[in-house]
Amino acid sequence: MFCQNWDISQQPVGSERPPEQIADLMMVLQAGGCHNINFVTPEHVVPQVIEAVAAAIPRGLNLPIVYNTSAYDAVASLKLLEGLVDIYLPDFKFWTYESARRYVKAKDYPERATEAITEMHRQVGVLKFGRDGLAKRGVLARHLVMPGQTQETAAICSWLADELSPDTYINLMGQYRLEFQVGAPGKDSTVQYVAINRRPSDQEMAQASAVARKAGLWRFDERRARARFTERPESGTATQTGRSMGRCENEGVPGSARRCRTQGSGSGATTKRYRTSGHRAACQVS
Repeated sequence: MFCQNWDISQQPVGSERPPEQIADLMMVLQAGGCHNINFVTPEHVVPQVIEAVAAAIPRGLNLPIVYNTSAYDAVASLKLLEGLVDIYLPDFKFWTYESARRYVKAKDYPERATEAITEMHRQVGVLKFGRDGLAKRGVLARHLVMPGQTQETAAICSWLADELSPDTYINLMGQYRLEFQVGAPGKDSTVQYVAINRRPSDQEMAQASAVARKAGLWRFDERRARARFTERPESGTATQTGRSMGRCENEGVPGSARRCRTQGSGSGATTKRYRTSGHRAACQVS
């Protein structure tokens, strides 16, 4: 109802590519200096993602693989990715069945999201960084702050702290805007989705941060310096540092000066092909 990328997610755009060509794109991105390969909403093409990554690794691909998702994922698909995905970026949107039913037409979203994020955390743990300040492995939880949804934010943050870890890294995103069907006239000419027909206020953003901290979370994606975990290359153990780390573009991986992604928006798992649109920027295929 409010997809900010509706022009590519809801429209027949892009071209189909076999896994070998996706592997070619990954190698081009790596040669161009990208920090990671970021697959956006790839649940419906997981087999093709696996084939493409498997084809690229023997050719020298060594960038972190990022799985960027709405969290409406099947656990069975995620299990296939164990050992291939380095960083999971789930966007946990709604806590109540009613909100999920109304705004994403999937009342089972909260249940599916908690199952999926639990599996992601089992595979890679909390987010860790290298000495270069770039994310290397783990879960980066995201939550799009929406108008009038502070209680849902509080419930989601409490679940992340209690069921995963208070060390869960979280990005409270404030870029919600009126897109797609929000604010458009419905069949009876009245405005649709009136409750979310505005941007979240500064007060609501402050409340989102406050409820997250109250829940016990402390690792936030912020521009100012903050404590974070780093991973020692020689031992893989986690330590703390207070060094400042640059914020990513949009909802990418923290510390990445450039963001590389391959976005699936098309063919099903049986076609052995993957849909992408054009090369938009030096390090981005979306």
